[in-house]
Amino acid sequence: MKNQKKYPCTQQEFYTAANLAWQNYQTNLADFTAFKGKYTIEFGTEAVADLLVAKNIPDAQSRSSVPESLRIEMAATAGLCLHNFQMLKSYIADAFPEGQQKTMLEAAGSKFYLKASNESWTAMQSMLDAGAQFITDHATELSQGGNNMPATFASKFNLDKTTFQTNYAAFIAAEQGSAGGTNDKITANNACYDTLIKMLADGQVIYKNDEAKKALLFLIHCSAM
Repeated sequence: MKNQKKYPCTQQEFYTAANLAWQNYQTNLADFTAFKGKYTIEFGTEAVADLLVAKNIPDAQSRSSVPESLRIEMAATAGLCLHNFQMLKSYIADAFPEGQQKTMLEAAGSKFYLKASNESWTAMQSMLDAGAQFITDHATELSQGGNNMPATFASKFNLDKTTFQTNYAAFIAAEQGSAGGTNDKITANNACYDTLIKMLADGQVIYKNDEAKKALLFLIHCSAM
């Protein structure tokens, strides 16, 4: 399930406001400690450390560069597979009578070609599976006694098919990793936000009668919000 960020501002704005708040906390530590025992130097140090960890989790743009590089590699292999299908189409045209060609092309996966050529990777997989099976089932007719489809074509078709499917699997895994990373970053940011907002709320209580400090905490609170 996708997380929703709790802070209605940019990540950078949140990090800036949070760091300022924790600096202010350390400056006024004695007042916070007198209010609640949990407010120690270590409490503030850990909050800043958690904030740094959250900040250092790669953002969506950094992670997306990995799937994009894989997509480019996959698209290049897909181009080879599309060319292979065009070759198979030519072999079918010479191997079967005109009245059978439409049926044979469809059996070989032609109905998936258009979507596959527009980077529908599921259509590409379907086309390649159908094409490979068709070559196996009709190797003799396609060969035409060595005058049509070369004996090496089946191996080339299947090699490119395997390469594409390997790249596609890596692409899917990288995309899922990217989505999971985004979720992790939001979770970490939200945890830092929760700790920060509770501290700021207590600060408002502590400095109820100190308008200057109360106003400063209010401004920081609004920045984080």
